[in-house]
Amino acid sequence: MLHRYLNFVKLPRQLFRHLAPALAGAGLLLAPDAAQAQTSSIPFGEYSMGGPVYDLTLGDLNGDGALDMVAAVQFGYVAIRLGTGTGTFGPMASTTVGYYCGYAKTSDVNGDGKLDVIVRYIDAFNSTNRSIGVLLGTGTGALAPIVTYNLPQEYKDGGTAVGDLNGDGKADLVLGGNNSLGVLLSNGDGTFGVMTSNPSLGSTGGVTVGDVNNDGKLDVLSSGQVWLGNGNGTLQPAIASGSGGGVLGDFNNDGKVDIININSGSFAIGLGKGDGTFGPWQTFPANSAVRDMVVADLNGDGKLDIATANGGGGTSTYGNSMGIRLGKGDGTLAMGTSIVVPGIPLSITAGDATGDGRPEVFIGIVGGVVVVPSGAGIVSSNTPARLTPASVSVYPNPAHHSVTLHLPAVPGAAQAHVELYNLLGQAVRQTTVALPAAGTRTTLDVGNLPTGMYMLRVQAGSETITKQLVVE
Repeated sequence: MLHRYLNFVKLPRQLFRHLAPALAGAGLLLAPDAAQAQTSSIPFGEYSMGGPVYDLTLGDLNGDGALDMVAAVQFGYVAIRLGTGTGTFGPMASTTVGYYCGYAKTSDVNGDGKLDVIVRYIDAFNSTNRSIGVLLGTGTGALAPIVTYNLPQEYKDGGTAVGDLNGDGKADLVLGGNNSLGVLLSNGDGTFGVMTSNPSLGSTGGVTVGDVNNDGKLDVLSSGQVWLGNGNGTLQPAIASGSGGGVLGDFNNDGKVDIININSGSFAIGLGKGDGTFGPWQTFPANSAVRDMVVADLNGDGKLDIATANGGGGTSTYGNSMGIRLGKGDGTLAMGTSIVVPGIPLSITAGDATGDGRPEVFIGIVGGVVVVPSGAGIVSSNTPARLTPASVSVYPNPAHHSVTLHLPAVPGAAQAHVELYNLLGQAVRQTTVALPAAGTRTTLDVGNLPTGMYMLRVQAGSETITKQLVVE
């Protein structure tokens, strides 16, 4: 609903003449594009997929050495665009799988050396049934007809992961359930055996597969639990891992798998101990509208970084963006940047689509896929963070009772002074917060303020920025 107020800043001439001195005196007059993150200078690739892309994965489906796009489209089909190897993609082909499709991954489930596609979908409108589907690859970019596996009700709302749990070179399936974790081992012909249920310490949500204890066998993580793999398709009893689940990667380059997740507007990185558990944990401010994230070395320095799909929707300038947080190689993150993208982001992945050794970022949006060229929005991790409108996150906006600010670290500044002004130039809120090296998060109470437009002013050291805030 922010658009209702944006035209209000185009004040009637007489009112503007009355307010201008007060606004200028408070440092609140903005250049027209002062609050815009970078967009127009970036040569995005934009590809229609015909509907909202709720999951997105990459793989070489036709064996030409170039990455192809595979998208799970909300309207019940898988969409494929074959890559040219130059960062561009050919016409879309689609295969219907059900009523609603929200998950797609590529892997070789029958061991023939050709990538197959695994999907998860809802069978029909208002159906409570959930199904897993396998579409075998032909090696040409086309897919064979779907083979369907109806899921027990216990597993209808959990996560899905793909990995070779028994070391036979064929992908197996792992499913999250209400009180257990399900494993479907591949039969080697594109079909799967009877599901094996593994007791859990509680309900399992998102599922992640990786070797977290360095024994060469895949393990499974979900909802603060880890099941260590035996290497034969069976799992050891669940133990508490100290992790809520997330994305795996070695963030401090010690050879042990770490994990990153996001919760309540913050990234949390848990360093792997090498035994399947994680800690200590460190948190870093994140955009409140993160819907998905991917881990990759975005700047080629040998350290893992994070890219996020921030889907605020509507007219939210800072919501509809790709966020970038560069890793420092010690388990911590540098302050980030953001790029406003065309469309509302829903999903994200990364891969080298040009063969130059640098990953592009692929963002699934409502309607298709946006390809962000390698290096776009990247700031060297050795560059000190700056106070800019794009580096200060304000949410929710519009606000009702309170508003949260994420502030970056600023060289030489130990604290930040935050002020909120009404359009008469009167300060209605003021606070000073400590500004540590990792940045900080603070909250302002706006519950008893009159509805309308306000200007937020943040000063740290010699740097000052202003942002608009709407109170409803």
